[in-house]
Amino acid sequence: MTQRNDGRGEINSLQNPFTAYLTVAVRRCKSRYLEVLLDLIVYEMKPAELAQKLGLTYQGAMAVYYRARKKLLQQLKEDEEA
Repeated sequence: MTQRNDGRGEINSLQNPFTAYLTVAVRRCKSRYLEVLLDLIVYEMKPAELAQKLGLTYQGAMAVYYRARKKLLQQLKEDEEA
């Protein structure tokens, strides 16, 4: 059973702005960065598998991941300050 977020209550009222910030930040993220973030975090792909998929070394794939993570966090912080 799912419950719709109606914006009432502390948890729901905090969730709405967070979801909005995250949505905007993800939309601004370059497609390659987004693909890397999704593969590693959401789909729980192993870094070695990601490296093979991207045609990079392990270190290269992790560098892309850290740049993507840094960029996403930076965008979230900028949106929060605005």
